[in-house]
This record gives sequence, C-alpha cells and structure tokens, in this order.
Amino acid sequence: ALIVSWRGPEEPRVERLPRDFRRHIRRLNGDMPVLLVAERDGLLETLRSDPTNVTLTLTPGEPSSGYLQIYRESDGADSDGDGILEYPEVGSFSDVAHVRGEWPVPSGEWSIHNTEVTGTHAYSSWYDNGVVAMDLSNPTHPARVGQFVKPSSKRSLYFGDEYGAAVWGVAIGDDGLIYASDMRSGLWIVRPTGPAAF
Repeated sequence: ALIVSWRGPEEPRVERLPRDFRRHIRRLNGDMPVLLVAERDGLLETLRSDPTNVTLTLTPGEPSSGYLQIYRESDGADSDGDGILEYPEVGSFSDVAHVRGEWPVPSGEWSIHNTEVTGTHAYSSWYDNGVVAMDLSNPTHPARVGQFVKPSSKRSLYFGDEYGAAVWGVAIGDDGLIYASDMRSGLWIVRPTGPAAF
C-alpha cells in the first residue's frame, strides 16, 4: 500500500491527487491500495508519533472517480467538536460513464469538476463525459436530462492525446445557452433543448 500525507483543509480524495502521480501509481502496480491520511483530522500526527508501531486496516469501498453529492445546509452540525459544520448528504448523482463501481477505468478523466445551478436544473462540467444536465426537482434523486460531449478529434491543445472531451468549466448564460470550456478544443456554446432546457 501507499500512504500519502494529505495537507490542506479539504477532504482527501484520490481524484484530487495530481493526474501524473495517479498514472505513475497505476504503472507501478494497478492494484496498489492508496491511503490518504489527512493532517486536519489528527490521524497523521498519531501515525508520526510512533511510526514503528502502526497497524492500518484498509477496507475498500466502491470505486469512484468523483460524482455529484447534494447536502442539506440547513441541518449542519458540529458533531465532533472541531468547529467545522458537517452537513448530511441527501442525494447523489453518478449516472454517467466510468464514474462509480468500475476499476480500473479507461484512460481519461471521469470526475465531475464544477456544477452551476439555475432553478431546478444543474449543469456540470465532467471532463471526458462533457457537460451533464440534471433535473434537481427532487434533490434526493437527481435525474440526467441531457448530455453534450464534443465529437472526438485527433487535434489536442492540452493533453496531446486522442481522447474526446475534457470539459473543465461550465457557465449558464442569461440567453438560455450553456458555455463549456474544453481543455482540448476550446469554447463550446450549447443550447439545451427538451427536458435539459431551463
């Protein structure tokens, strides 16, 4: 196993490790467990206090590249007394290719990046999955109502490979359009139709 010291205030997640580092780990041993130990929760300090007498038990969870999680802000509570409110998760969405339950995943970047919301619609930039439109009318069970993935091309401005989309950002225009920044091919302007329209 590989133990990585995670510094910073955000929650440690494998998909937040640099892409080249994750590729290197897979090349060394694709089945190698990776444990991220967060400095913020005190475990790292405990491990450093007596590194010769440490036993860790790893329990694998469902593989995930990163998906949408929905929390209820009104029910936040500081249950562990660390001064940080924890919010209950009330819903999630992972109904796109290679996001949950699959390991190893095909080459590419399958994690969600950012989400913009207008009314009961959400639009997420999802790297190789392009832009995903969701209906949040029932936030406990979001539903995919549309998806845009640019046509695949050998031309690449960023990664130097032949993958399809690499949507980094998404913005909602007042004009009913969605603006998607693709790291491989530039700006795409999309008009959502049918149930994906807002």
